[in-house]
Amino acid sequence: MKILAFDVETTGLSPERHDVIQAAFIYLDNGKIIDRRVWEMAPLSPGSVDPQALAVHGMSMETIMGFRDPRHVHSEITAWLAKYIDKFDPADKAWPLAYNGSFDLTFLSAHFKAVGDQYLGSWIHMSRLLDPLALARLFQYRGWLTLPSLKLAHVAEHFDISLRAHDAMSDIEASVELWFKLNAMIDRTAAAIA
Repeated sequence: MKILAFDVETTGLSPERHDVIQAAFIYLDNGKIIDRRVWEMAPLSPGSVDPQALAVHGMSMETIMGFRDPRHVHSEITAWLAKYIDKFDPADKAWPLAYNGSFDLTFLSAHFKAVGDQYLGSWIHMSRLLDPLALARLFQYRGWLTLPSLKLAHVAEHFDISLRAHDAMSDIEASVELWFKLNAMIDRTAAAIA
């Protein structure tokens, strides 16, 4: 099974108004990490930058405007994806994995469209998002997990997973590790019931 874990850092919270400035990907095949990459890119529109987002990332406007053109970065991303996925084969798609993944998937999809590429679904199963947050919610509902919030930082700390918050690669590394830890707990529970 192919999994494409990903995380994006953005210039704000609205995929309609804000842009991606950092995108990280980890490609896994049958549960094994095969490759990982992170790209930084300038915002498509300098006016899309929310000063609060810069404060969260700890970056200046000058820094992000010095990043590379997002259209060139997009070409590199799709060339990297093509090493592992045949975008022309409907059966050869990766399962997307991201913490609070609907946020990141919506931004990634908007970014693809903004650079003129309508075909994110050529690389991943758009409707098969694997989200560790959904498992954490289930664990919370079942009473197996009691935390003040289910922010990635809190859940990662609970499971002794290293995290540098708001760094795309660190976020996705933590998300991948959390996904496998939560699945292992489900496996143990299922084995105990059987």
